[in-house]
Amino acid sequence: MKIKRICLICRKEFYVKPYRIKKGEGKFCSQRCMGIWQSENWIGKNSPHWEEKTFTKRCIMCNKEFQAHKRYTEKGQDKFCSHKCHGIWRSKNWTGENNPCWRRIKRVCEVCGKEFLIKPYRIKKGEGKFCSSHCFGIWNCKHSKKKNTLIEIMMEQELIKNKIPYMKQVPVEGIALVDFLLPNKIIIQCDGDYWHSKEKNKGKDIAQDTVLTFRGYKVFRFWEHDIKKSTEKCIKRIFK
Repeated sequence: MKIKRICLICRKEFYVKPYRIKKGEGKFCSQRCMGIWQSENWIGKNSPHWEEKTFTKRCIMCNKEFQAHKRYTEKGQDKFCSHKCHGIWRSKNWTGENNPCWRRIKRVCEVCGKEFLIKPYRIKKGEGKFCSSHCFGIWNCKHSKKKNTLIEIMMEQELIKNKIPYMKQVPVEGIALVDFLLPNKIIIQCDGDYWHSKEKNKGKDIAQDTVLTFRGYKVFRFWEHDIKKSTEKCIKRIFK
């Protein structure tokens, strides 16, 4: 059952449920008419949100005086004269660890051993093991490789023959996954003729070797055809 009413603004007839009339509603046919009525009648002291008590405050950002209502003073929200000043203050002060939402957990990269900070939700997702996508790529290459290539096997046999201590498939400082790491920071890379002859990969190899050399490593790259021709000559080149 609905009761007929007449809108206070447009005088249009409309129907409303009795429970709404008991709640003090049912005076307007639409939200638009209610908005018009409020804009004309809810002004100044007639507004239900009006507060008689106000306090003179000074903005901590621009030093301008402004009037703050009691409810903002009680909540401690009377420090800024506008949203703009509040935003400027937050951009300068709520950064990094000063942000109230800041929360990070310290982790150690499984590849390069570097310490880094990460959000807790990423650890719950199984992430947070590597400091960068580069280190993840190195780890992925190491663990996705099922077996050594022929040229790597040949190089390993030659190292054993010459009684040279080595470690194979070693991640070095988060820079690269090297085929063999020898004492005195000597690195051996066995490059396949097809893959490493591509221009894109040549550039990566040069950049990688430059960084490793800068860090004090001596990098020796041997092509597939050179290793197959004479692994012994490759080892002699290192001794020279």
